[in-house]
Amino acid sequence: MVYERPKNHSPARRDHRAKAAFTLVELLVVIAIIGTLVGLLLPAVQSAREAARLSMCANNLKQLSLAFLNHADAKGVLPPGSGGVPQVETNGTFWTAPFSGRRASWPAYMFPFAEMKADYDWVVSKGGPWAGVADSSANPHPLKSPPSLFGCPSDPNVGKNKTRGMAPSGNQTPPDSRLGQGWHGNYVTAAASTRFCGSSPSTEELDRNGVCYAQSRTKLKDITDGLSKTALLAEIALVPDDTATDFRGRYWNAWEPNSTWFSTIFPPNSTNPDVVTGSAGNANVPYAPALNNGNNMVQSARSRHNGGVNVAYCDGSVTFVVDVVDPAVWRASGSRNGGVDAE
Repeated sequence: MVYERPKNHSPARRDHRAKAAFTLVELLVVIAIIGTLVGLLLPAVQSAREAARLSMCANNLKQLSLAFLNHADAKGVLPPGSGGVPQVETNGTFWTAPFSGRRASWPAYMFPFAEMKADYDWVVSKGGPWAGVADSSANPHPLKSPPSLFGCPSDPNVGKNKTRGMAPSGNQTPPDSRLGQGWHGNYVTAAASTRFCGSSPSTEELDRNGVCYAQSRTKLKDITDGLSKTALLAEIALVPDDTATDFRGRYWNAWEPNSTWFSTIFPPNSTNPDVVTGSAGNANVPYAPALNNGNNMVQSARSRHNGGVNVAYCDGSVTFVVDVVDPAVWRASGSRNGGVDAE
């Protein structure tokens, strides 16, 4: 009689079962491969997300530039960078009433042309942007929540609304306002290819060579350098409130005019600091350097994108301008009528 080994006890099957499991070395190799793939994938995902944010930012500027052009069609002029029609008071100053005065910047004037008529009516009912901020009993809408149209999604500080204005006495103005200073935005108008002024307030701000500056009334026909070559809007980078205030992008209380304008005197994301004077204060941070209590006020285009800023031109087009743009070309884009002014 011949003995036959049961089939389920065959050496081949035992060997097969032994080889079915991973060894520790094989497991570590698999983990290393997965880690490498994830490491390669994450930058690609982040790059794709930033590309989407960059596109959203460009779209915001596109919509704003169209609102500016609609304003020009309806009113005959582009919105003023700040203030109302040019007017010099008997005491020598040029600022006018609250809604058309020094603290009103361009957003309030173009709300009706950007499907924000309710916000415009609210501002008018309060007597102007500053009056709306100063009214601590007012309903927070629309000061508290910034429309997405005015914020760059790449900026981690988008939605900022708490910067305080400090009086010479050191007290907050307005005192204990639960509305803060209203929402801040990333987009500013092209005021000049030079510095804004030597000191503030100054009648120099009434006569800049850009398209939207203090009490400007620029017609499209005044832009003789060409609509497609003349800057209208660009980005700035917002700075969070901490131990210092930062006025940049403060639309509702544009005490210092340069908070809602930019100049092309320096290239995008320049290491040259933004300069403010008087009672204004900006935080000096690496991505948005600042010099306070200085003369020759200026603010440059800046962004949290990599390598440049989005810029809208007077024909409604939007272009990503790199930091290494030809300085002469960039500076000329800030002038509406014949190159640049001498410093």
